[in-house]
Formats: sequence, C-alpha cells, structure tokens
Amino acid sequence: MVNMTNSLKRALLIGAIAFGATEGNANVLFSASGSGLSASADFAVASCSISGCNLQVVLTNTSANDVLVPANVLMALFFNLNGVGALTPVSASLGGSTVFYGSLGAGGVGAGWAYKANLVGLPGGGTEGISAAGYSSPSFGPDGNFGCGANCVTENGLDYGLLSAGDNSATGNGGITGGGPLIKDSVTFLLSGLPAGFSDADLAADLANVAFQYGTALNDRTEPCIGACQLQGAPEPSMPLLLGAGLLAWGVTRRYVARRA
Repeated sequence: MVNMTNSLKRALLIGAIAFGATEGNANVLFSASGSGLSASADFAVASCSISGCNLQVVLTNTSANDVLVPANVLMALFFNLNGVGALTPVSASLGGSTVFYGSLGAGGVGAGWAYKANLVGLPGGGTEGISAAGYSSPSFGPDGNFGCGANCVTENGLDYGLLSAGDNSATGNGGITGGGPLIKDSVTFLLSGLPAGFSDADLAADLANVAFQYGTALNDRTEPCIGACQLQGAPEPSMPLLLGAGLLAWGVTRRYVARRA
C-alpha cells in the first residue's frame, strides 16, 4: 500500500528545494560590451510594502582595461520601465567601491548622481535614467537628487563617474587624474515608486532600451543594450508553477512506491 503521507512529504520537500533555488536568482542583469568597454546594470525589486516597492540598481564599469581618457569613464545608465511612472530617488551608496582623485562632498556619493524621467532624445531610445553628468538636451542637471539640494551634477562634468574594474589609478591623462572624485567601480542606487506587488518577473518584462553612456557628452560613446547585450537572471516562478511542480513530484513518487509495493 502506498504511504500517501510520506510521498506527499517527498513532493513538498522537492517543491521547497525548487523554490529555494530560485529565490537567490531573482534579479535582472543587463550587460553590454564593445571596443574595450563593458558595463553591467543589475536591477532588482527591493523593500516591498503594502504601499509599494523600491527599485535597486547596481551600476558597474566591468571593463578590465585601464581608463586613460574621460570618454572611457562610465557616466550614466538610460532605460525605460514601461507601465511605471516616474520614480523617486532615495539613496546611493558605494557598496565597497573606492574613491580616487579627491573625496566625496557633504552629500556623499548621491550628491553627484541624478535620476530624471520623461526625457526625449536619449541615446538608445530610453526616456529615463541615472547620470553623473549634467549633459544637455536632454539634461540631468543641475542637482544631484540622490543626496543634495542643488548644483551637484554640473553640465558636462566628469566627477563621480565610474572607473573600470581594471583601472590603474597611476595612469590617465589630466582629465582623469586632475579632477575627481571618481569611483572604482560601482554604485548602488535605490529608488521608490514601483507599485505594490511588483515582481522581478514584471521587472524583466517591463525594462527596455537599456543603454550605458560614457564620457561627458552624449556623443562620446554609448553602448546600447542591443545585440551585444545580455539579459540574465531568472525571476521567481509563480505559485501555480510551484504547485504544479509539487503535484508532478508527488505523482512520480506515488507511482514509484506503488511499483515497489
């Protein structure tokens, strides 16, 4: 006779293992590379409550090459989050990154970065983004709204940009070593404004037109997340899928025990 209790326990255990394996991979990672430049943007839903969720973005200059000129400094991330209105910048942090050629101002790392939405004319087709350069037409200046009141992100300024993971701080032209601060090699941003119940699956479906901007002018160098871009990370499966997996495992276990009986 089949022991239904034991077989059901086995099925539930299999389902729990499957669910636990997916929870650690609930981010949406974009990366792009070309001509010695490479970068990544790791998006994740964070800190959800009944009123809504936050968006965490980890922007990294992943290149192993040395940064020698301003056009090699990663300055901005552009994207669309379709179906979601303008977000609100909350905070920015180094997350273990190192600051070179000067020190951060009173507003911290967030004083040098700004989030703006409803923009027209960004490279790659995005309408919102996070930038350490003010640029112009469209403009991210003049305020660094992740950390200070006014005049922190300056038009065409290189400060607070991201050096590469492989940068040698002893090299670079005057535009690199003579200014600063510059950050090696990552900054973590937190923004609020995602709807309640927003999931990583929604994030993967709604993100579009992701592009990485280098240098202090929009025509310096843009690596769009098209072709060479990779979308990685598996959103959590829905409960119906988990339930189906559990029932399938229970059925297989039941048949196995029945055959042995």
